[in-house]
Amino acid sequence: MLPDAGPLINLAYADALDLLLKPGRRVAIVDMVFHELTRQPSPTRQKLRDWVQQRAITLLPTQVFAQHLLAPPGAPRRKAHLGEFAMQEAMNQMALAPPRPACSCSRTTASPAPVSCCRRNAARSAPAPS
Repeated sequence: MLPDAGPLINLAYADALDLLLKPGRRVAIVDMVFHELTRQPSPTRQKLRDWVQQRAITLLPTQVFAQHLLAPPGAPRRKAHLGEFAMQEAMNQMALAPPRPACSCSRTTASPAPVSCCRRNAARSAPAPS
C-alpha cells in the first residue's frame, strides 16, 4: 500500500513506476491519495492514470474520500492531510480484516493435487535429508 503521493510523483517523473511491481508484490493506492495525484494538471497526472489503469492497480476506497466528494459545492473543504487520514483509515481496515493465506496461488505440478507455489518453493529450498 502506497501511503503518500511524493514517491509516486518522483517515480512517474523518472518513468520508473514499474519498479514498484518488481518485488512481485501487489500494489494498492488509497483513493484519496490517487485523487491528490490526479486532480490538478501536472506533468505526471496522465502517466499515473495510465499506469494505474494498464497495471490494474487496486484503488482502496475510504470514507475520507467519499466524504470529500459529498461536500456541497461552495462549502469549505478540508484539504490538508486528507491523504494521510485516508491512509490511516485503510490501515485500520487492513488490521481489522480477517487474515488471508500467505500464498493465494494454486499451481499444479505433476501430482494430481494442486500444490501451492509457496509449499513447492519451500520444498525446493529445504535441505536434503541426511
